[in-house]
Amino acid sequence: MTLEIVKALKPKSTLVSIVTNASLIDEEKIKKLKEAGLSYLQISLDSIDAKKHDGLRKIPGLYNKVIRAVELCKKYGISCCFSSVVYHGGIDDFEDIVRLARKYDIMVLMNYIGVVGGWKTEEELALTKDDFVRIHNLMKDLNVRFHTMYNFSGKLECPAGREKIYITAYGDVMPCNKNQLKSYGNVLEKPLKNIWMKMFYNQEFTTYCKDCKRFNI
Repeated sequence: MTLEIVKALKPKSTLVSIVTNASLIDEEKIKKLKEAGLSYLQISLDSIDAKKHDGLRKIPGLYNKVIRAVELCKKYGISCCFSSVVYHGGIDDFEDIVRLARKYDIMVLMNYIGVVGGWKTEEELALTKDDFVRIHNLMKDLNVRFHTMYNFSGKLECPAGREKIYITAYGDVMPCNKNQLKSYGNVLEKPLKNIWMKMFYNQEFTTYCKDCKRFNI
């Protein structure tokens, strides 16, 4: 199914990226993804401590699969990066991940923790002002990108609802995976284009947001 989706997105004219925890990645899959035209693979990594990473993800041996996935991407010419969540108490781990990324000459996509979903009650993990000072200094590293850099305005402003949408496993379309308060439609019932236009022209998204309470409370 993944290969069919990649091909349907017409990778010759579209940048196609997949986010994965690498648990199902092997050499045969990487070869097929390369043939299908995959542009980019974002590989989730929480810590360079294998025991800690595997424990957080609850998948034994996952850290080794992450490293293997990076090596396979290098071998078959697929661009890749680490995708990591930054949270209070976890910045040391992120700094270690940045150093590992330098070793493989790849990027790290920095994602602020969102107090939502499985972490909606974990308010103590929200970033503090001192944390933000540290991570803003980290952004000076050439190997680090911030997740809102996907904003084509070139500014650190949220692209949700304008340049970014989130589709749940049930087909509901929302502006962002950290803003799940309202669905603007379901792709099983209406064309995605119509739903996105309804969101795009909604007054809430007529300008880019510079602050999000779901990242910092």
